[in-house]
Amino acid sequence: KTVIFKEVPELFTRSAMMYAGEADVAEMTPDQAATLERDGFDIVSVPNAEYLTLALGGQWLSSVETYDPDLPWLDKRVREAMNLAIDRDEIVRELLHGLGSPISDFVHLPHADTRNPYPYDPDRAKELLTQAGYADGFDFKLWIFQFPGRLDPTDILMSVAGYWEEIGLDPEIATFNVMAVYGDIVYRKTTGVCLPMMTLRLGQPYIAALDTLVYSKSSMFPLYESAEVDAMVERYLSANNPAQRSDFVTQLADYLYQEYAFVPLVTIDKIWVTNDKIVNWAPVSLNYLELEYATHSEPLGTFRLFDRP
Repeated sequence: KTVIFKEVPELFTRSAMMYAGEADVAEMTPDQAATLERDGFDIVSVPNAEYLTLALGGQWLSSVETYDPDLPWLDKRVREAMNLAIDRDEIVRELLHGLGSPISDFVHLPHADTRNPYPYDPDRAKELLTQAGYADGFDFKLWIFQFPGRLDPTDILMSVAGYWEEIGLDPEIATFNVMAVYGDIVYRKTTGVCLPMMTLRLGQPYIAALDTLVYSKSSMFPLYESAEVDAMVERYLSANNPAQRSDFVTQLADYLYQEYAFVPLVTIDKIWVTNDKIVNWAPVSLNYLELEYATHSEPLGTFRLFDRP
């Protein structure tokens, strides 16, 4: 029978089981998938399934108790510099083995293909920091944690820290279980902290990404606040037809992009490796993997109860 492993804790175990023939389908990291593909296994994936973004904590309404008017990245030039310092194409090529894409939005939002990912321009980044008064850089905290069921982003975030160090910034890295710091996130105690957010590719409506992440009145995982964004979210909430909702969320996405409000990094494909027993399997989403369409490449010795002439 076909054996499927999706939640084996030790990733090495998954690879070993594929090599040993103990599993026919297993979810893999990009590194593992690239190695197994070279050894003759097939890759099956849902492209651009996960979005990895960094939030710059402390962009709150000025009435929030933890608001710090001296926070460096309240200056738009600093936010732009932090984005221009990162080579997203290199991350996709070297760390994801091409199994992902650079992104322009902090989550999956409509019309993202009209917004190019921020370019890699470290010289311009240094100029912007100098203009903003931070020629010698500044210190801040970079938290790394893994979301349950998501790819471990440690390698990617460590590379981002390296890019920032090259323009003179000094990130202080700490690793947490996300639930250990969830209270700090909810109560906006992350001023001066850069923290990761991993989300799945969304379909419409996009409200889960809006009122839980960037709306000051109902955020369950607050990452950004402003009066302008609040007004856009409220127009979205009050819209009474799909065309209006799409228009309002597009305006919001354009605003966040132009403000360099986040540090969007890459999408990551959701990847499975299969052996030569499996054919005809091509999942289209993470919610519906269509495993019922997977078939064996060779008959399993089944027979018909009745033969038709």
